[in-house]
Amino acid sequence: MDSANNKSGQDDSLGGLVLLNIPSSYYYAIGDTQSYFFENSDTYHTKLNSIGDGLSQIHIVNYVNDDMMQEAYFDVNEPAGAQMSLDVGTGQNLSNLQLNIDVDANGTIDQTQQPTG
Repeated sequence: MDSANNKSGQDDSLGGLVLLNIPSSYYYAIGDTQSYFFENSDTYHTKLNSIGDGLSQIHIVNYVNDDMMQEAYFDVNEPAGAQMSLDVGTGQNLSNLQLNIDVDANGTIDQTQQPTG
């Protein structure tokens, strides 16, 4: 979601419908991998749901003029149904990101995680 509350990506509340309401945003899914691309400067609020037990990876890359400037990884090992959120701003130092994790999906953040790489 961007600062104007526009959404892009797969919306499970709409039966998995893919929304592309954020201007200049792109969404791709291949198997279990989902990719989001945003071209405009903004702060983006992401919501992620764990769909299976086991290790998953969240990879965030900041590009400027097609050159990779920064990247951050989160290695996440949460149960199916866990809900996560992450705010990413244009130009933000990606090492300062914080992943919020609601393990039991009750609306309360149970833990936070810094990038693992």
